[in-house]
Amino acid sequence: MGATWPAVARVLHPAYRVLDGEATAVGWAQLGNGLGAGTSWSDLTGRRLHSGENGPGWDSEPAVGPLDPAVTVPLLRRLGAGQEARLYVGEWSGYGNAWPLGQAVEAGNREWVLTVLSGPSEIDSWLQGLPTGSVPLPSLVWPGSLRWVLNADVDLPCTVIGCDPGTLADLSAAEDLECLETAVDDSVVL
Repeated sequence: MGATWPAVARVLHPAYRVLDGEATAVGWAQLGNGLGAGTSWSDLTGRRLHSGENGPGWDSEPAVGPLDPAVTVPLLRRLGAGQEARLYVGEWSGYGNAWPLGQAVEAGNREWVLTVLSGPSEIDSWLQGLPTGSVPLPSLVWPGSLRWVLNADVDLPCTVIGCDPGTLADLSAAEDLECLETAVDDSVVL
């Protein structure tokens, strides 16, 4: 995430249970004891992530990366993305989407398609389009103000946020998100 952030949040993506044909989110805390900053999906359930198996209390494992709008949209709204003057959205190029305004950039060992959104109206339109898959997925997002950075890595069942302690407290208090504080130098595990 980067050693300069005073706080780091790990927002866990829920598993899902299907009841009467409806998918219902199931938080990690509902599935096991001893949930901590370094707890992996395997630690919690005894099953490897991406195994396609289900288990007691859940029928499908958490989505990886930015693929669950039930997490991504409320998280970005809580971070205040819609009030920013400029928002930078990096989508992992491996998704294969061809966004006309994006620019290819390399960071780390991945290639990203970077799109710059300007103004609350354009940003809000993007947020509204996330559940439909009609806009760039937010694998990496940061505002022009640099108040926070969001990393929804394509392999992780959580989203990691570098932020200030006040933002971490706000995310931790949110009833629609399952958030854990983690140290800047902690490994984020599958």
